[in-house]
Amino acid sequence: MTSDSPQGTAVPPNQTLIERSLIEMRSDMGEMRIGLQQIAEAVTRLAVVEERHKSLEAGINRIEDRVEKIDDRQRVAEITRDIVVAMSGRLAAVEGKAELNQLDQAKFEATIKGITGTMKFMWAAFGGGVGFMALQLFNVIKAAA
Repeated sequence: MTSDSPQGTAVPPNQTLIERSLIEMRSDMGEMRIGLQQIAEAVTRLAVVEERHKSLEAGINRIEDRVEKIDDRQRVAEITRDIVVAMSGRLAAVEGKAELNQLDQAKFEATIKGITGTMKFMWAAFGGGVGFMALQLFNVIKAAA
């Protein structure tokens, strides 16, 4: 019999073993509490990291949407530029034809003016010739009378 008890009574050997087991269990429980607290802190930190990740992912998605809109606008601008270049080429061709038509019209007007002047001269000469012949005929008739 052992005298481990403070009152001096004998303590059975099984009781000391149970006490030791209880002390070890309390120590293990304390370690488990500390471990559980650490796990709780880790889970909390993980939740914060997850929230940050979700926020970052949402921001990246917004940026991707904006980049896609910019790409769409750029494609439209490039298509518009190509159309403008093609239309300016066509416009230059039409303007060139218009200039040729203006030159043709100017030549036509000059030709008409030349022909009109020639016709006026010819009518004047013909009228003068007819007048001269009429005067000669009048003088012949007057001389014969």
